[in-house]
Amino acid sequence: MGDYKNLKVLPVVWCISKLTTSLFGGLEGITIFGELEGFFGGFEAIINLGEPDGLFGGLEAITNFGELEGLFGGFEAITNLGEPEGLFGGLEAITNFGELEGLFGGFEAITNLGEPEGLFGGLEAITNFGEPEGLFGGFEAITNLGEPEGLFGGLEAITNFGELEGLFGGFEAITNLGEPEGLFGGLEAITNFGELEGLFGGFEAITNLGELEGLFGRLEAITNFGELEGLFGGFEAITNLGELEGLFGGFETITNRGELEGLFGGFEAITNLGEPEGLFGGFEAITNDFSSFGPFEIIPSFEGESGSKAVIVKTIQTKRARKTKNTFIF
Repeated sequence: MGDYKNLKVLPVVWCISKLTTSLFGGLEGITIFGELEGFFGGFEAIINLGEPDGLFGGLEAITNFGELEGLFGGFEAITNLGEPEGLFGGLEAITNFGELEGLFGGFEAITNLGEPEGLFGGLEAITNFGEPEGLFGGFEAITNLGEPEGLFGGLEAITNFGELEGLFGGFEAITNLGEPEGLFGGLEAITNFGELEGLFGGFEAITNLGELEGLFGRLEAITNFGELEGLFGGFEAITNLGELEGLFGGFETITNRGELEGLFGGFEAITNLGEPEGLFGGFEAITNDFSSFGPFEIIPSFEGESGSKAVIVKTIQTKRARKTKNTFIF
């Protein structure tokens, strides 16, 4: 496990206002997604994303996803991903997310993404995405998502994904998300996802995610994130996303994302992420989830500069790490 002694989330108000006619749409530079040198561009080390036809590869059954060649792949119309500096970055033109014509562009039937029950949820127009009711929604056949080698792996509690209100929204059934190594983490079986150690994990080329303005960052036009009903679903209370500089942004000390046990998983110190019910909202059971990192003793917090709080977390025992004392400052 890596060194998390100085994990910081700097206080900045991050809001969101008008997002454009297309999420990740109007991105005029990516002419053939399969030809990218990296994940959404710039990640030069990821040059062979498992040789899939599209992102999250080998989705050969998806033959009519808006006539895409693969999931988020073959977006021939996406000819210029805004030359982002980071993941989904540099999307300066996203000014009106509520009025998107389609999710990730081109889905003309999705005319009001602002009002779905959750992100990738309530997409009633997508009726033939492998015959689910919506993108990553209505997958009634996925009754044991913990056993696949790929999709979000290790979420053993998700036994009826079709009943969820939306992706990352209302996952009331995920009562044991702490037992995987982290959200989207613990994908131990994904050993050759473009030689990644896991989904969005083990990106060894991403050695300084802290220098990005934020994951999904540089969305300079997003000024009022709290008013979206849809992006990552129903975050009405997140007007200040726990004073993060951006969505998942401002993690200045994460210099080697590959060493994390899981993506943003098990951070017990994040107890006030804009006061949502939990990470990505609706995760009612995830209120104090440090089990990803192992048993911990929480030493009472103290007030710091500008009202910031520090929580000292003393590791009692863990299989993967030596005994450490970490300070998370918020």
